[in-house]
Amino acid sequence: MSLIDLGTFASAGNKRQKLDNNVLKNYAAGSIVRIKLKNFMAYSLTEINPGPSLNMIIGPNGTGKSTFVCAICIGLGGKLKYLGKETMNLDQFIKQGEESGYIETEIAYKGRTILVRRDLTRTRSNAGQWRVDGRDASEKRVQEILSEVNIQLGNLCQFLPQDRVAKFASLQPEELLTEVERSCGKGELLAQHEAISRLYSEKVQINMQIVNLRAEQEQLAETSKSLEEEVSKFEQYEQKKKEMEMFYRLFPYLEVDEAIQNVQRCQDIYKDANNVLKRLKQDTHPLKDRATQEEARVHEIDTRLAELQHSLKKVTQGLSGGRNYVSEVNGEITKIQTQLSSLDETIKTQRAKLVTTKKTLEGYQAELEELTQTVYSDEKVAELKAERQKLQHEATSLKENTEEHKAVWEELNDSMKDAERRIHSKSRQVGAPDRVSLLPMNTHGSVVKAVRALRSFEDQLGIKGKYFEPPCISLQVGAPYRCHVEKSLSWANQNAFTVVDHETYRILSKFLFEKVKVNVSIRTLSRNWRIRRDIETDQLGSYGFERYLIDAISGPKEVKQMLCENDKIHQIPVSLTELTEEQKSRLIIPGRGGRLPFMKFICGREIHNVRRSNYGKRQISSSVTALPDRAKVFVGTDLTEEAIERIQAGIKEAETQFAEFKSQKDLAEVEYRAARDKQKEFDNLVSEIADQLKSNSATIAKINRLRERIIGKENEYKTLKRTIEKTQDTSQQAIKHRQAIQNLVVRKLNRLEMMADLLRQENDFKEEIAKLSIDSICRKNVMASLEKLKEEFFEKEKEFIEKAERAKEALVEAKDIRKKKSQEVRAKAAEYSQEENQELALLAQSLKDADHFTFAFVNVRKDQLKNELALSSPDRASLGKLQENQRRLAEVEARLPNLETQAEKVVGDIKEIRDKWEPELTELISVCSKRFSHSFATVASAGEIRLAKEDEDFSKWRLEILVKFRDEAPLSVLDSYVQSGGEKSVSTALFVNSLQGLTSSPFRVVDEINQGMDARNERLVHKLIVETACESRNPDGTMCQYFLITPKLLTDLYYHANMSVHCVMSGPHLPDPTQNMNFLQLGMLKHFAEGEAVET
Repeated sequence: MSLIDLGTFASAGNKRQKLDNNVLKNYAAGSIVRIKLKNFMAYSLTEINPGPSLNMIIGPNGTGKSTFVCAICIGLGGKLKYLGKETMNLDQFIKQGEESGYIETEIAYKGRTILVRRDLTRTRSNAGQWRVDGRDASEKRVQEILSEVNIQLGNLCQFLPQDRVAKFASLQPEELLTEVERSCGKGELLAQHEAISRLYSEKVQINMQIVNLRAEQEQLAETSKSLEEEVSKFEQYEQKKKEMEMFYRLFPYLEVDEAIQNVQRCQDIYKDANNVLKRLKQDTHPLKDRATQEEARVHEIDTRLAELQHSLKKVTQGLSGGRNYVSEVNGEITKIQTQLSSLDETIKTQRAKLVTTKKTLEGYQAELEELTQTVYSDEKVAELKAERQKLQHEATSLKENTEEHKAVWEELNDSMKDAERRIHSKSRQVGAPDRVSLLPMNTHGSVVKAVRALRSFEDQLGIKGKYFEPPCISLQVGAPYRCHVEKSLSWANQNAFTVVDHETYRILSKFLFEKVKVNVSIRTLSRNWRIRRDIETDQLGSYGFERYLIDAISGPKEVKQMLCENDKIHQIPVSLTELTEEQKSRLIIPGRGGRLPFMKFICGREIHNVRRSNYGKRQISSSVTALPDRAKVFVGTDLTEEAIERIQAGIKEAETQFAEFKSQKDLAEVEYRAARDKQKEFDNLVSEIADQLKSNSATIAKINRLRERIIGKENEYKTLKRTIEKTQDTSQQAIKHRQAIQNLVVRKLNRLEMMADLLRQENDFKEEIAKLSIDSICRKNVMASLEKLKEEFFEKEKEFIEKAERAKEALVEAKDIRKKKSQEVRAKAAEYSQEENQELALLAQSLKDADHFTFAFVNVRKDQLKNELALSSPDRASLGKLQENQRRLAEVEARLPNLETQAEKVVGDIKEIRDKWEPELTELISVCSKRFSHSFATVASAGEIRLAKEDEDFSKWRLEILVKFRDEAPLSVLDSYVQSGGEKSVSTALFVNSLQGLTSSPFRVVDEINQGMDARNERLVHKLIVETACESRNPDGTMCQYFLITPKLLTDLYYHANMSVHCVMSGPHLPDPTQNMNFLQLGMLKHFAEGEAVET
């Protein structure tokens, strides 16, 4: 049957089987009766009929177990984030290669079943299409149905898929409490919790308002006192303000007084300026006459300087022409001298080079003749090569023979060393038996291998004295206490190496794990450790004990410290005789401070472990373990006579083998050395011939190079000889050059005599020009000084003329101001009342009498009053503010009683809700904690669920899961960062299991909760889940449905009659549905009534 045929089969018929009423009554409302999938994820078509109680879905990884979890969530309208797949789209759940699919979920609903179907297509919206009992429906309608039966897919306590198991462990305690409350009933506990949290927030806000109003009341009362003071300050302020205004009114009178004084000053300035002008005009006449005389003399000097400058220019031009002529002559002389020097140097150089070349050529020819006599003939070379080849063949044969003798010698040497080691080992067993040889290899093979390797390499590793062999080897135990010690030590610590520091640990672990390839335990000692115990050794007799277990052991102190740190043997008392019942009872009775004397003790042939519960009344219990008849590891090291004889026989046999191997080895060594010497002899002969041939080849190469050099030097010698012959004709040319140089020198001397006369004339002109120039400068300076004095007198005259004019204008202006200010004062006085004018006149007169009627004094006093007013800064509206403050105070006093009444009402509402909500929640958590503690004690050390309600804020109440997996560890809150994966899985599974039957969830889904558990814990947790899920009942008598998905199935698991096991089968060995259509209906009809169907 093809996939198309399967789809036809899935949709064939429009009726579904009706569930038998006897079966249906076991399903709680909201429980899943049937799930059918088409083209969903990996399935083309499948159907599952879960039971009303525990449903365990098993199958290998990848077969599609978690597909049913996805189908429950998506088929009932859950969000993809509930699956931990929020990054996916809905159409990604349609089987690859298909365009559509659907999920049918049949759930128990009000005494019948209801069918919810969700169609998925790639072309439609990702939301899909909904149908309820065959009719189109909205998602809102589906959610209403799910809400009625309390299906909460977002609650991790009800729906825990594989990808959200880790999220459950990381839930905050407050979130965990909310999830548990949501899953109870219809969420009444959560609604009450949210209501009481809101009321608490309202109470806090009301109390805050009351506190704020009371604070405001106190503030308003203080403000009233402050405002009354401000009114008093304001009256003082107004008085100072009036006084300042009077000083402001004095300013016009001050201005009139100042104007009268200003008129007098202007008259004095005008008179002084006219007097100065008269004196200046009388002093300027002598200066003008002296300036005219100096100007005439300067003109004469300038005329003579012009004549001298013209003559000097002509002389300078003559000198410049002479210098140029001499420079040209010198250039021609230098050029001819250079040509002469070049000719002489060329001839000299060529002759010296000719002599050198000839000597070099003669040396090359002598060396060539000498080398030619040392070269081998071709016959000689061929003879040497043949001999070398023959010797090489013989040397190769000798080398192979030498290697064979060497291999025989090395093999015999190894055998001899092995026999020697056996002799030493067995001799040591007879003299001082080694515990290593007594350990059974089937159980201690890794330890024995590690010890022997370290004994051989401890010096190379540099750790000698820094590590200690395991206690099973390094410790000696007295015969009466061997069973006691062996039973009290853990297996890992018996076989653990001890190191003193972390660096030794690193070297040791790397050597053993990487080089020796053994896996053994290594323990590092704590620093500054010392023995601590409540009861000393001399007090043990009062309890019936003889000693502590550590006192029965001898060996390295470091190894004993390691056992004390890990197995606490310094705190375990021992008695070889049995204690009385009275003595035993005394040991489990707490002393002062509630402490027990010993948590572990040994008496007779029994080990007693004392435990104290961490919960409830902290009851004390003890367990007893019997000691074995004899020790297996800490046995005696004395050898029997039979064992000694057997070891001595082995030593004798090894000594015989050693002697035989040594004799054969000595003979083989002689043969090996002889063969090696003969091989070296032939190797030397081959090397000598090779050296001769190599030397002859080098000589031939050198001869060829010399012949090339000789040819080159001969050509060079001939070229130089021809060049020298050509240069013999240049002597006449040198004579002509020397004659030309003499003629040029004569012409140069004649021109230099003419230039000497011109230089004397130039010096005379320059001297006269310098004298006249100095005289001209001095006279011009005098003229400039006179001119400056004239200008200064003129400026002074002009300045005092302007000053007189300004003084005259100022006088007129001052008189006008005086007149104007007098008129203004009269006008101001007319504006004031007679009383104000009198006060003002009295103030002005008092100031004049005190000589204070000035702008400076009036300004200072005015500013002083102004500053005082600024510093006082009274509030002009202080009276209005006082009235407003008193009004607000009355409002606050009226509001406070209403708020206090409202706060009392909220407290009453909180108490009413809390009296109902807290007992129910406490009872729920108490029952859940008892279940959890009982279950956890079978798996680990102890567990507890605690409702933390120390905070008055109900929104901060939290649910804490406390666990401990080791007896010596304290209870701690489950933390996703502290506990391991297996520990978190165990804790989560037991917590969810403890809620079974206590909450009103119609079903609970847990996917692969057993990941990370070991086989023991998985079996225990599985049994607890099965017992709780199968035996729990809802208040209406229906079963509690539970889905447990797991990829593995251990043997010897616990099963219950009420549980259903669903095996997911996938693979090539499945029956072919095209051959047997009934295969598609396996397990579908057993729950349904015969002959009845429901329209769909």
